[in-house]
Amino acid sequence: MKYQVICKLLSHQKAKIARALSIFPRTLALGSFALLVACAGAEDTSELPSSAPTVSIETASPKITSVPRPEAATPDVTAPAPEALIGLKPVELSETFGAASLVRRDRGAEIWQYRARECVLFLFLYTKSVTDTSDGLRVRHIDVRGGQNPTDCVKTIVRERGSSGQG
Repeated sequence: MKYQVICKLLSHQKAKIARALSIFPRTLALGSFALLVACAGAEDTSELPSSAPTVSIETASPKITSVPRPEAATPDVTAPAPEALIGLKPVELSETFGAASLVRRDRGAEIWQYRARECVLFLFLYTKSVTDTSDGLRVRHIDVRGGQNPTDCVKTIVRERGSSGQG
């Protein structure tokens, strides 16, 4: 009994597979025919008559000239000379430049960083010595990065931060 049921199910599956396979050759034939019809409509342009007119197209390359940019008038600002920064206290630095972009604090030392578009000014503040802290922190060394000389960098920072010392 079970054997007969299994045989009926298998014969039913065989019939489905046979129907699907019978459609495949017709689909393949129709697809091939459509492709041939599409290719037959294309013109063969490989052999043009020699009397056909020829057209040459010349492209003119644009002439590029550089126009000098007008120099933005940079306002002249009153800025301290870099040498004058040596010996300043933190309060005096804040009055001159405003808040620093970055302050790094180490034992007995601070590094204040002021950033501008064209340069970065580093101010190194130390006590007089490790044992003598009576004088407090003062600028002992300056460094400039970014291609400007120290004088121009100090002016740039004062100019960009404005007279209010905002940073």
